[in-house]
Amino acid sequence: MTKPEHTPGPWEIVYGNKTEDSGFTIMSQNGGGLIAICWPPPRLPHTPLDKDLQAMVLANAQLIAAAPDLLKACKAAADLLERAPEIPNYKWWHRAVISHCLTVIAQAEGNPTL
Repeated sequence: MTKPEHTPGPWEIVYGNKTEDSGFTIMSQNGGGLIAICWPPPRLPHTPLDKDLQAMVLANAQLIAAAPDLLKACKAAADLLERAPEIPNYKWWHRAVISHCLTVIAQAEGNPTL
């Protein structure tokens, strides 16, 4: 049996299309379809969603959408740490991997411009 693979990234957040929507859908940008749906816990009809809860649901969606990039950054960091003594220009690669890791962490935390 072959090892299953996840849907390749990038993944994107698709916001609800109605004013009462409070959930987020994560979709593959490469035609891979639906990845996940993030919704808050059930509530009574016509009950507004708490802003803190909505922010948490969005943060969950951002983390899920960033998963392929986070995995790639972690693999690059692990590879660099394993091969550090063998890599010419190690300091340049070290800075590049750290920069990539910080970029995808910011993306996962909803700050893609950092």
